[in-house]
Amino acid sequence: MNRVLSESHVDRFNMMKVIKMFKADWCGPCDEQAEIVSTVVEQRDDVEIQKFDVEEDSDVANQYNVNSLPTLVVEKDKQTVEQLTGLQTENELMTTLNNV
Repeated sequence: MNRVLSESHVDRFNMMKVIKMFKADWCGPCDEQAEIVSTVVEQRDDVEIQKFDVEEDSDVANQYNVNSLPTLVVEKDKQTVEQLTGLQTENELMTTLNNV
């Protein structure tokens, strides 16, 4: 069965942003960043999150040239539009998302 999307669904899909969060279990700031990212995602309906552990998902981390933690990669339309290194505040992350 083919699913037909209405124009509003297509527009919403095209507006979606993805935050790829790179973290490690031993990274204290990564835990804090995860909480901030979760709070931001809960407040927005145009963002989803994908979390990667750099030790378990080293191939993905290498693909994005992740050298420091935490690192957030923001994608829109499957294109990287921003890469943020270090702990980002809720306000900083919201501003970034509003500007992409």
